[in-house]
Amino acid sequence: MRIIIGILAIIFLLVLCLFFWGVLSLGNPMLISWEKPVTKWGEPRWCLLNPFRDKTPEELTEQMLSKLSKGEVHEFQKLAGDNFLLFEKENSIREWRLASRRDKEGQVVLFYLVSRDGLKNLSPVWITVDKNNSGWSVSKYNAVY
Repeated sequence: MRIIIGILAIIFLLVLCLFFWGVLSLGNPMLISWEKPVTKWGEPRWCLLNPFRDKTPEELTEQMLSKLSKGEVHEFQKLAGDNFLLFEKENSIREWRLASRRDKEGQVVLFYLVSRDGLKNLSPVWITVDKNNSGWSVSKYNAVY
């Protein structure tokens, strides 16, 4: 019984430390990132996000990725290149995972690893979200197929 109480106390202390670390790192959206080995695209494979960050840019990109996975690609054509419609329809997104986030003043670049129909490996997607007078909006979509 003492062992269980000791383990629970350690877990509680770790959670408490993570909480305070998050509060103290309010300006930084990532607490930890797994930089090595980086992906072949120069991005970390994994990161621990600050639970107190502004999640609005992520919510916008989640909505966008959800629409793309349902085949609703036309409204996003202006954000990407000429072959966007063709590639997105042929290799539609099945699942995605936020792997990294880079914040600059007024701009957030989100890096996702996505699985696609027709492709066996994960492929990268970068979505840029800009802050303007009316809030956040997606301004750019880059993908490697």
